[in-house]
Amino acid sequence: MKKNIIALSVLLVTAMLFTACFGSNTGTTVNEPVVANVAEQEPELREEDVSLDCEEQPVQEFERVPQNVTAVSAGPWHTLAVTESGTLWGWGGMAHPWTPVIIGDGTEEQRLTPVPIMENVVSASAGEYHSLAITSDNTLWAWGQNFVGQLGDGTTEDRLSPVPIMEGVIYATIAPTTANSSVMESQRSFAITEKGTLWGWGINRIGQLGDGTDEPRLAPVHILDNVVYIASNYYMSHWNGWIDFVNTFAVTACGALWAWGGGGMVEITIGDGTFENHRVPVLIIDSYR
Repeated sequence: MKKNIIALSVLLVTAMLFTACFGSNTGTTVNEPVVANVAEQEPELREEDVSLDCEEQPVQEFERVPQNVTAVSAGPWHTLAVTESGTLWGWGGMAHPWTPVIIGDGTEEQRLTPVPIMENVVSASAGEYHSLAITSDNTLWAWGQNFVGQLGDGTTEDRLSPVPIMEGVIYATIAPTTANSSVMESQRSFAITEKGTLWGWGINRIGQLGDGTDEPRLAPVHILDNVVYIASNYYMSHWNGWIDFVNTFAVTACGALWAWGGGGMVEITIGDGTFENHRVPVLIIDSYR
């Protein structure tokens, strides 16, 4: 009898559990599932994760920016650009703390973006430590380091802003420098006037200016007449001995090629059939050949 009562109790409990889990035959769910709110489950966006539309992107604004660039000149440490309106812009600078590259904006600051330097400019030349610019009235201006007179203003004083050098100039250039060049030896400049006269100034240790001397020139000195184009180079290396040569070439209006300089302590010719240094221009190619 006792066993029958236990068995009946087990059957009743089982029936109750079955009914609770599966409900009645009407198909109604007893325990409705809880549906989570999707919006509440999304992670909060951090401010730095928010991506704005193109129209909403912040725009970096400058007081002035160069537009319509017509000419550019790049030196080892800084760059100059001339715009269609005649504004000269510069950027870069600060090669070394003890020899800062002067951009020409009146400071010794390094400029990571272009800054205006002067107006009415038609051409510019960026050197290693100094710069040249010609304005629309054919005035030549210079600024930068001036430790060997490379600016041509008659002094050895550095200039933070452009200073006038000479008038009637239609072309000006700075002798280029190479990776192995001496800082001193690359500091020389040349200018061609409206009349075709060639002028030079700056370092002149081995007569590289072409004025017949080896004296540094703090102001422009006359070199050659009827010149329409000039090209100059410089190279120095101490690898396996001293290698030092400076060459300058000029083309005159009649088509003749002139050259001066030489190979220093190595046998490098300027094209005149010798290995000699020349402190004055010598004829290389005659205009009648």
